[in-house]
Amino acid sequence: VVAGVNTEAAHPGTLMVSPHPAVVLLAHLLHPLRELAPTSAVAHVIQPASLHDTAGLDELFEQT
Repeated sequence: VVAGVNTEAAHPGTLMVSPHPAVVLLAHLLHPLRELAPTSAVAHVIQPASLHDTAGLDELFEQT
């Protein structure tokens, strides 16, 4: 459930999990286009290496 997009899908007593921030952004970008009936959408999310702690940074430093 993304607030402001499909809030009506939330039901009292149901466990809710917050989606990834990129999903929230895409939902808000694509929601107004629903009347145009898009059949697909492609997005690339670039995340920082530090998201994977030291292992991510070590991998980055080995590549540069």
